Amino acid sequence: MTTRLLVAFALVGFLSAPGSAQAPDPTKMVGHWTGTGTFFDADLLKRVGPLAIELTMRPDGTGSGQLGGAAIRVLHSRPTRDVLQVRADLAGSPAQDAALRKPYLFFVITAASDSTLQGEFHLKSNRFYDPWMREGRLRLTRVP
Repeated sequence: MTTRLLVAFALVGFLSAPGSAQAPDPTKMVGHWTGTGTFFDADLLKRVGPLAIELTMRPDGTGSGQLGGAAIRVLHSRPTRDVLQVRADLAGSPAQDAALRKPYLFFVITAASDSTLQGEFHLKSNRFYDPWMREGRLRLTRVP
């Protein structure tokens, strides 16, 4: 019985192991981008609506931009095993809603092409774990 359980757990672990997805190429982010972010939380989306996003990324992985009414200062971007993470500070609040008064912004880019970036954004109270973070989907288009 114990051997069967061990084999079953090993099989489940093997079958649920992540694939060999690669992070998007960070050089594809360099440039000027515009688009929108929409919150996953339906009530928050109804109150605030979609947020305009403008982002300019430099070759060194830093950048700047706007998220709604807040200024973005990109501090660092780096690829992980399967996504491209961008860490930024916010100056101001993206919208007039107390739930969005958070000083840190993270972009998780899951797909990057020459013309579009797709992924998620996370508004957080700190750079680590925030159980009340506000997150949503983003889609950006390169500005020529």
